[in-house]
Amino acid sequence: MKKIKLANSAFPANFQQGADFVNPKSGPIFSKNVLNFNASTMKKKFFRSLPVQIFLHYMVTYAQTIGSAETPAQSFSTATAKIDSLVQKTIAHTIVQRYEEALALTDLVIKISPDEPNGYFFRAAVLQARMMDYENYEADEKAFFGATATCRKLAQQQLRERRNEAWAHFFFGSAIGYEAFVVGKKKKYFEAFRYGWESIQHLEAALQIDPELYDAYLGIGTYKYYRSKMSKRFNWLPFVKDERAIGIGMIRAALAKGRYSRTAAVNGLSWILMDENRPAEALALLDSALAIYPTSRFFLWGAGEAAFRVGRYDHAAAHYQQILASLQNENQLSPYLELVGRTRLARVYRAANKMEEACRELELIGGLNLSKPDRERGEEFLEEAEKQLKRCEAAANGKSRQTGQK
Repeated sequence: MKKIKLANSAFPANFQQGADFVNPKSGPIFSKNVLNFNASTMKKKFFRSLPVQIFLHYMVTYAQTIGSAETPAQSFSTATAKIDSLVQKTIAHTIVQRYEEALALTDLVIKISPDEPNGYFFRAAVLQARMMDYENYEADEKAFFGATATCRKLAQQQLRERRNEAWAHFFFGSAIGYEAFVVGKKKKYFEAFRYGWESIQHLEAALQIDPELYDAYLGIGTYKYYRSKMSKRFNWLPFVKDERAIGIGMIRAALAKGRYSRTAAVNGLSWILMDENRPAEALALLDSALAIYPTSRFFLWGAGEAAFRVGRYDHAAAHYQQILASLQNENQLSPYLELVGRTRLARVYRAANKMEEACRELELIGGLNLSKPDRERGEEFLEEAEKQLKRCEAAANGKSRQTGQK
């Protein structure tokens, strides 16, 4: 096959070569703290995680390829230079949370090529990113499903006409994968599983037609990795062979050669590296991304976790403080997001032996007005905060007794 010429990029060399460096707020479903649930809860977590964690890294953001090089041969046939430029700008705006600007650009893509699925695909991607960033799946839900439905319809039309089939499979599979994520958020787990499986079938079909469509490698590679992890963690699952190395290799291929998937690959690979107990490499990757996109919360959540795991507590605290401040400035700091951010920040302070700062964050959590749905989805963080708060109270009581004895 013809070797693909990659566009120039502002990413560091280790991005281009795919070196070893989901929900971005919580990471892979198999983090150690998640594994402390009983069997019933674990099964619920499995069905929730399958559509979410397998596809999460695939749909958050897409890579920005910066430079003046020509569009790769693998790009969809009708993507003119103007459309490709609009898509790249859409990606750039999405990464740094400039969602309205990104949506306006997707509208231009749709206006230029109304019969192609690409504009609707990227519109859904922007809406998906905003919903996940703000943890608000109601405001954009109707527009999101409208975009994915149109994307799938136009992709199906291309498949019926047997034109541009590889990208048609890619867009159809990616759109239904997006839908699996949102359906899973609504706790329709079996429906989400079915959508997710159909998504993977289309992505694999795209690769059968064009093995150099590297953007499809990310979704399949992430799926293979987490499916293998599930097979080892849950003995009630049918036998699944260990394809973690294959999955990681496919994600690296997307990172090195994908046109629109590099940033999602960075995010996905960083959480996998942490899952593999390689947080230093994950942090190096995320720091490289933040050097280009310093305000991107999609990278800041992972960088905070990676920095915590390697003991760079000041670094981790600064990331979580930046996340909370940026959400506050955008008037998007919901009680749930504040719960997540302050719980993680308190954990960092406690590890750094800054108990006063940790206890202050926990007191702020105690004052949050959390709804019942927020308490349900934030159960893990509430439990952690409660445990930490008991330590604060014990430390305060001990200090009080010492003062009284004097």
